[in-house]
Amino acid sequence: MSATTKVPVAVRALESFARRFGGRPTVLARAPGRVTLIGEHVDYSDGLVLPISIDRDCVAAVRVSNDGRWRAWSDDLQSLAELPDPAAASGAPRATGTAAWSNLALGVLAGFAREGVRVPPLEMSFASDVPLGAGLSSSAALTVSLATAVAEVLSAPLFGIPLARMCQEAESEFGGVPCGMLDPLASALGRADHAMLIDCRSLDVRFVPFPPASRVALLVFDSGVHRSLSDGRYAERRHEVEDTARAAGVGMLRDLDETKLRTLKLPALFERRARHVVREIQRVQLAANALRRDDMEL
Repeated sequence: MSATTKVPVAVRALESFARRFGGRPTVLARAPGRVTLIGEHVDYSDGLVLPISIDRDCVAAVRVSNDGRWRAWSDDLQSLAELPDPAAASGAPRATGTAAWSNLALGVLAGFAREGVRVPPLEMSFASDVPLGAGLSSSAALTVSLATAVAEVLSAPLFGIPLARMCQEAESEFGGVPCGMLDPLASALGRADHAMLIDCRSLDVRFVPFPPASRVALLVFDSGVHRSLSDGRYAERRHEVEDTARAAGVGMLRDLDETKLRTLKLPALFERRARHVVREIQRVQLAANALRRDDMEL
């Protein structure tokens, strides 16, 4: 094999599972990353968003363990984590540093336990080609792939929106990121050659055809600026938006419109936050309608 040959993610997940735990997993499950075509920072204002899944995935390999331990291995980070009994786990992030990713895995398992599913000791291995810290939802791909695999291993009837909700709660409570439903929904429900118009209030999801690659290329560039949702800036922005809604006298900024916004005397920061949400929701509707018309000139 040449140095430039890329090993498929599923193969890496299988091989790393065999090296770490021996044998083969019972289930392999994949979940994609996503890009948001338009609709940034409005999901937690009950807004409309328009993401599309990409051809980068996280693959989870899972098997019931015979040694009484819950263990998770990240092939990308070369990190092994031993998890506590999910039935007794609290929501506070516990692992730090290179093992912090395992908080998400624990959160998913704890979500099954909360639903009354007995979660036996498990062996889990992850491999991903979703770039970390690049805004492509690597954490949602991890939680959705694991939840999908565990649901299959345990014969638990969990899929679609309830599965995405569990993953959102895992990242919020165990990962320390007060995220919305955009990322897990895009990863759990993504469909080839379609964007997704998601109403984050009703959780209504409508698939919008995206032109084939022969006509339109969707390019994702790495700016080189990496981020972590758990570094506090995301939570700060969300708190600012919530404070803005209270100052505007609405439950969510989605409930504002341009006319009402112009009558308010908000502080400059709050006015910027409100204006972004109101206009971004309008832009999402325009973009979705343009895709439906096959209008790439908008």
